[in-house]
Amino acid sequence: MIAAVAVVATGTALLTGCGSDGDSGAADGGAAGGEQITLRIGTFGSFGYDDATGAKLYAEYEKTHPNIKIEESNVADGQKYWDTLKLRLSRDSGLADIQALEVGYIAEATGPAMADKWTDLGTTGGADLGAFLDWKVKQATTGDGKVIGLGTDIGPMAICYNKDLFAQAKLPTDRTEVAGLWAGDWAKFIETGEAYKKNAPAGTAFHDSASGLFNAVISSQPVQYANTKGELDYENSPGVKKAWDTAVAAAKGELTGKP
Repeated sequence: MIAAVAVVATGTALLTGCGSDGDSGAADGGAAGGEQITLRIGTFGSFGYDDATGAKLYAEYEKTHPNIKIEESNVADGQKYWDTLKLRLSRDSGLADIQALEVGYIAEATGPAMADKWTDLGTTGGADLGAFLDWKVKQATTGDGKVIGLGTDIGPMAICYNKDLFAQAKLPTDRTEVAGLWAGDWAKFIETGEAYKKNAPAGTAFHDSASGLFNAVISSQPVQYANTKGELDYENSPGVKKAWDTAVAAAKGELTGKP
């Protein structure tokens, strides 16, 4: 059994490429004379927007915009999706009208090498930037002020914990007290894991996996896989180092159920 799990809702953004293919028209349904258009959206993983297994948001949008037909192309592997997207951007061909982007790549997307590949949503009209948190808008803003994407979420994180196991390990069980154990400090999270281990019920672990902990830590870091110039530089990233060191400490300390 697992005592605590860090759950991260990975942040994403929706961007419009300058070289999108096809006669798709305006995303706001403003095609002249109600012209029928196809809006192509590229996503990765499981976004949950689709009509088959998701929240049926496409169907809802099509209902209020009868001249628009949405077609989604989805790639299960996020890394393959990003690699393909970069290739298509370099060729200025094969892009969807709207492309989803994992927020971990946003620094690279807004960097000098790619900044001019996107449509500036701040000047094209139709985007209510005021409806988004300032810091979220800034994430997708280039050095010269172009807003290339709109955030789908803010990437919140939560810790789910087993109150019974915490009680048996002589740790607090009240949510406020538990939050205070490691608030703002992943090193304290590891210390809490060590305290749990001292009195842990047999056959249990403090955290589910080292890889899961790595993902949680890296998602909370201001600098992740790209540097401030938007260049891929994970080898020198303080965020990657912190996430790695934390995950390794948990694994070596036998605080995780699996690697």
